Amino acid sequence: KWMDSVSKSFERKVNRKRSSLSSDLVKKLSVASYNNSVFYKPLSSAYIEFVDSVIKSHSFDLVQVDFFELIDVVDILPVELKKLFIHHELRFVRNECEFNLFANPTASDRYMLNYSKVYELGHLMKYDGVASLTDVDKCKLESEGIPSSQIYVSPAIVDVQTSGISDEYEFNNKIVYLGGSDHFPNYDAVDWFLSNCWSKIHEDNPFLEFHVIGSWKTKLARQYESIHPGVKFRGFVDDLRVELANAIMIVPLRIGSGVRMKILEAISLGCPIISTRLGAEGVGLIANQDVLYGDTPIELVEAIEQLSSNNSLCRQIRQSSYSKLLARPTPDDLARVRL
Repeated sequence: KWMDSVSKSFERKVNRKRSSLSSDLVKKLSVASYNNSVFYKPLSSAYIEFVDSVIKSHSFDLVQVDFFELIDVVDILPVELKKLFIHHELRFVRNECEFNLFANPTASDRYMLNYSKVYELGHLMKYDGVASLTDVDKCKLESEGIPSSQIYVSPAIVDVQTSGISDEYEFNNKIVYLGGSDHFPNYDAVDWFLSNCWSKIHEDNPFLEFHVIGSWKTKLARQYESIHPGVKFRGFVDDLRVELANAIMIVPLRIGSGVRMKILEAISLGCPIISTRLGAEGVGLIANQDVLYGDTPIELVEAIEQLSSNNSLCRQIRQSSYSKLLARPTPDDLARVRL
């Protein structure tokens, strides 16, 4: 009876831990929620005065603004000065992804979703040009009323390994995710994968390990490791090439826009990819040829079981996706596009 009591007590504690991690995490940490709406508040007066003084003390032909957090700098730039905004991530798209994952959206949630979208699009209209990273993002901006003549596609300049990959590959029972918890889409991706997929994967193949590479809060990482067997949070690593050799990378992202650099880097190092369609958006990878896709827990589990048990398929995917990578413009070509 005593052992049974201890067992039930332990089980309750584990369930509380699991619940604390997964209970509408997206709503709690969404960038468009009331709690985290700092991105929609005015920039500091000191920064505004600094930018204004720099603009007035120099003769510029063009001002380039990067990242959503500074989108409203355009409000103090002279009308006659050419202004270009580089849009690394369409925030209204990310907000919609998050909103659609809320367990119980409220009127206040819808208000913030619409408020933030008007805020973003209104400021974009004040720029002479907006550069998106992909054709997909360009189409999304056009659909929201940004004139096509105002939008440019300027892919991110990524200097990846293009000297070739080895033909040798034998899966070593290691699945890898690359990304830190400070960027919430990474946090959500790992939490969702562990909560919905990992127990089934580990049950079917207890030798598989899931390695999360990148900076995570120590308490959070230890909490996940205590709940999920075979999961290791590695922090920063010295050599990504070593970590990805004979491994499989998963990209179970549910939130975001733009291009995931982690995918391009993994492909350049000869690592086969399993991803959600949103995670691989803008890279142009073909299903079952360059990548395996999985948008639901069942699909992801099946994709991991399929690829982890088939070295031949791993070799095919890594070679095919690498050929796609070589067909991309070089960093010099991409720089010329931006200029």
